[in-house]
Amino acid sequence: MRRNVLGIYIGDGHMEAAVLKWRLGGWTPVTVKQIKIQGSLYEATRELVGRREHLKGARVVVGLPHSYLFMGEIAHPNLTPEESKAALELNLASYVHLEPKDIYFDISAYTRNGVTYSLLIYSEKRVVDPILTALNRAGFIKPPVVAPAAVGLDMFVRKHWREALPCVSAAVQESNLLISLHGSGHWHGCHQVPVDKAASDPETLEALMKRLPPPYDGMKGSLVALDHETKRALPNQRFKVMPGIAKAMRELGGGESIPWSICTALAGASCHPPIWLGTRLRERPLLQKIDKSHIAAGAAALALGAATVFQGMQNYYLSNKLDAVERKTSAIREKAAPLKKIAEEVKTLEKQHEELASFSGAYPSPLSVMMILARRLPTSAWIRNFDYRQERVRITVEGGQAVKVIEQLKGIPAFGGIRLASPVTKFQGKERYTLEITLKSRKG
Repeated sequence: MRRNVLGIYIGDGHMEAAVLKWRLGGWTPVTVKQIKIQGSLYEATRELVGRREHLKGARVVVGLPHSYLFMGEIAHPNLTPEESKAALELNLASYVHLEPKDIYFDISAYTRNGVTYSLLIYSEKRVVDPILTALNRAGFIKPPVVAPAAVGLDMFVRKHWREALPCVSAAVQESNLLISLHGSGHWHGCHQVPVDKAASDPETLEALMKRLPPPYDGMKGSLVALDHETKRALPNQRFKVMPGIAKAMRELGGGESIPWSICTALAGASCHPPIWLGTRLRERPLLQKIDKSHIAAGAAALALGAATVFQGMQNYYLSNKLDAVERKTSAIREKAAPLKKIAEEVKTLEKQHEELASFSGAYPSPLSVMMILARRLPTSAWIRNFDYRQERVRITVEGGQAVKVIEQLKGIPAFGGIRLASPVTKFQGKERYTLEITLKSRKG
């Protein structure tokens, strides 16, 4: 629910208060009160707000006239708006004529015609603090927004004639003619000239318009008057007529003159006015922190999330399908296990058969080897053990001399090589030893 907005404007010898209430279609002024400043600003503020319990929850905005403000625009051609603002804050003492501790200030940085500018606005604390103290003691605990009253006027112009921006408007504020510069994206400040001087000497206003920065210096013929008081003060000046200006001024609560208290309240209709001279930390609301890059990132994240969900659903479907296939495969595998075991046994037997067939054809048979050994070994040598494995034969011999036995077996054509496979030992006076014989392949 939107809170009511209380706008307090400090005029020349008087103070005004206006309350804006949100109704269907926009903000509507419901009460306007004006008093004369007979004592201090503290006493006038306490008298103005009184004991209005229904306003304690309202957002409070204190609007300052141009005469209470110091304003200057500084160009930083080689910096971004963020860098320009940071540089100005760092060297604030170089740009103000008062001690930084004695002022409330704000900086609005923007780019105009390809050049970066920072608009520095500040006011003395001795002017603002009595009002803040009075509001606090009246029950308004949250510090109010302190802003130039012209900021609300800029928001009013921006709402109704955004397509006409940039433009220059003229409005009477106290005894001065306020020339406000409304840029395409930012308020670029304002200038003032005494009304009587502008009326008596037309060249005064003309000289001021020529001194304005581009593109405003060429808008003398496009000056917009927002109230009848301005037109009466400058009868010889031609003003640009904005469409629907009479209706817009009626909605604002004005006509003959600009209701500056309502303009002040309009500055608080936004939770983040463009200029904010105040004591509390200024933070942009979340919605205003979102830019195109954030929207693009959010859209990309949303698309990625949707794609992830879709992929997850596909994966879930495929996973269920795969589980079903695996269950069927497992059942088939269980039924085929005995057949697989038999097939493996058959393969093993076939391999053994192939090895036996290959071996039996390639090397002498065990019987033929035994017969060869029986004929060539001396009668004193006995074979105690005979081991026949493929191309190698191991025999354990007892009796005879190992060296002589080896010499006798070396000449056999079927034997490729003979070596002593164990040390020679003595058993009951006889030598015992093991020989390893390598058979020659018939195919080789």
